[in-house]
Amino acid sequence: MSTVVDILRQLGVNETLFIQLATFIVVFLVLRALVFKPYFAAYEKRKGATEGNTEAAEKLAKDATDLEAAYQQKARELATSVKAQFEKARLEAQVEADKILSESRENTHRILEKARLHVQEEAGRTREQLSRETPELGAAIADRLLGPGGAAL
Repeated sequence: MSTVVDILRQLGVNETLFIQLATFIVVFLVLRALVFKPYFAAYEKRKGATEGNTEAAEKLAKDATDLEAAYQQKARELATSVKAQFEKARLEAQVEADKILSESRENTHRILEKARLHVQEEAGRTREQLSRETPELGAAIADRLLGPGGAAL
């Protein structure tokens, strides 16, 4: 044992070692209670909040991605529905336009036929009237050209 004491003395260890060790333990316990425990408690709280916030952010990002996919699906369905309704309305409008155009053509054809018949009737009446009046007109023209007594000018 004396060799161990000799070695410790050569290293500079003396009777103050126990005083220094006791002082160190007291200071360590005080610092642990006043500094280290509050520091590690705050550290753990921050770490938990950070990890919790990271998890919450990841969950929110996943929810946002899911909502975006649902929105895209609904938008496609709505676009398809609108396109189908538009196509149906366009076809109905085309049918209605064809019907109106057909009726207009028929009406125009009837009106033209009536007008043609009316013009033919009027032309026939005018010919009859002219053929009845032709001898009188011929005489009137001759009287004018020849004068009242029938003599030439």
